[in-house]
Amino acid sequence: MTTPQENKNIFRNVWESWYRGDQDAIRQYYSPDLVDHEAGPGEPNDLEGFIGRMKVFSDAFSDSRWAVVEQLADEDFLTTRWTLRQKHTGEFMGVLPTGKEIVVTGTSTVRFAYGKVVERWSNAHVLNLMRQLGAVPRSPRPGNVGQSPRAHQIAADVRSEIANLRSSKGGLPEEGARLPDTPQGHKEMFRRVWDDYYNKGDKSTVFKYYDPNVVDHEARPGEAPGLEGMVQNIERVPVDRDAFSETRWRAVFQVAEGDTVATRWEFRRKHTGDFLGVPATGKEVIFTGT
Repeated sequence: MTTPQENKNIFRNVWESWYRGDQDAIRQYYSPDLVDHEAGPGEPNDLEGFIGRMKVFSDAFSDSRWAVVEQLADEDFLTTRWTLRQKHTGEFMGVLPTGKEIVVTGTSTVRFAYGKVVERWSNAHVLNLMRQLGAVPRSPRPGNVGQSPRAHQIAADVRSEIANLRSSKGGLPEEGARLPDTPQGHKEMFRRVWDDYYNKGDKSTVFKYYDPNVVDHEARPGEAPGLEGMVQNIERVPVDRDAFSETRWRAVFQVAEGDTVATRWEFRRKHTGDFLGVPATGKEVIFTGT
């Protein structure tokens, strides 16, 4: 069995080698019996299928620089946040070479067994990549979105909820502060917040557990800082409010080390409104992420 630190080193070495052009790097440390949970419908979810999908990227991009941002090891699981800079020099998803340098960020989680990766989950910001290539229009500027009547109403609702909690007897609930300051306590905190928020409709829980000055690394330039801005963004996302309903959220698994938690989550939602030009279908769809 490998140690958590050895698993971190293995993962880092595999992908540093792959992006230097070593096509055998994955086979050395990924099991022949790999299960790739990111395979699309009809795609093989084994080792060769995974390598084939990775080659789509390596054939389209060059001058790659891959770097680890952060790693969390928890028993046999390892979660890595990474950044990749590449030059677009080949056709990618129908987009001819642009010569542009693009930056992709993502999160990958793997499970090790006897020194080999046997399962993988990953999230990369491919939509942002396509925007950088000019293939997908960029989202409206934050300033324009924030000035809409709906955005103003969301901001007012969030401020009102904060004020109501603070003015209630005893002020903001203290339950969140009482969970153990341990990796297990941090996991429980995250699950409780988003189970309450999405499944029970109790949006006060996020104010119990999140610091008012929380730094949201997914916020775009110009958006409100802190907890108020984070909640406004969650409430404003069209996926949440216009296109889908009957939300059910669950934590699939969690990886924690020190004071940081990574959660693999799943949403099940019903498509009941227009989404990117697609009229409501009534279908249940599944969103996953980390």
